[in-house]
Amino acid sequence: MKSRVHPTYKTHYRVGNWRVYEQALIQRGDVTVWLSADARAAWAASPSGRPGGQQRFSDLAIETALTLRLVFHLPLRQTEGFVRSILTVMGAGLDAPDQHDALAQESAAGSRVARRPGHRATASHHRQHGSVHCR
Repeated sequence: MKSRVHPTYKTHYRVGNWRVYEQALIQRGDVTVWLSADARAAWAASPSGRPGGQQRFSDLAIETALTLRLVFHLPLRQTEGFVRSILTVMGAGLDAPDQHDALAQESAAGSRVARRPGHRATASHHRQHGSVHCR
């Protein structure tokens, strides 16, 4: 696709400080995720008291996984692996929700996570409540 800007008027950027520029490129790939103590405590679902299969993960865990899925545009299986690797690196001792848990609980509970990729409200819910932080 051709540029709509005439070549005469196109802005040319020149890097003046290569050291800062290269550090900025390196930091662009940095992903920092951490869970608060409250989020770690609320990761597992509490017993419902009803007969039958019990939920393994809380709504917070499901929404966290689905938020990361939307932020990074991942399919469910890749989201499961991504969350599992984050929890392993953190040494949190927590398990990641699998695709079946996420789909079942999302449809049953009506997740509050926006479904459109790139929607600004996807990760802001957790940032406002201080439970999960993405940077």
